[in-house]
Amino acid sequence: MTFNINNQNAGTINNVDGDQHVHGGQHSTVHLRQDLKQGRDALADLRSAIDACPEASADPVARHEAARIDEALGVQEPDRAVAASALERLTQRLRSIGALASAGAALVEPIRALAGWLGPLAGGVSTMLPV
Repeated sequence: MTFNINNQNAGTINNVDGDQHVHGGQHSTVHLRQDLKQGRDALADLRSAIDACPEASADPVARHEAARIDEALGVQEPDRAVAASALERLTQRLRSIGALASAGAALVEPIRALAGWLGPLAGGVSTMLPV
């Protein structure tokens, strides 16, 4: 059997001669440049909202956690797990200092957008946000 395959671009590609049996499923993660841009844009919006909120901008813990997210997303291959953990800690901190209540949607929407971009890793964030 000879395969003449041109360009293939997908998360998982199986080229087989004959039958293939997959047990347990196949999973892959594809990070597109546009996808990364969306995450970084959501982070930029969150940083702007933190800067505009007096409680958040004055809090060293909140600023530290925002910087951790920035570091995790600022590399070629972002570390979504680190970013999600920092976002959870940041959200908890913003909630505890009253920043979520005082800033409202200005903080909540960028947090929600970034949590959505991070996916299931940031699943706990939504439980901390006001409805």
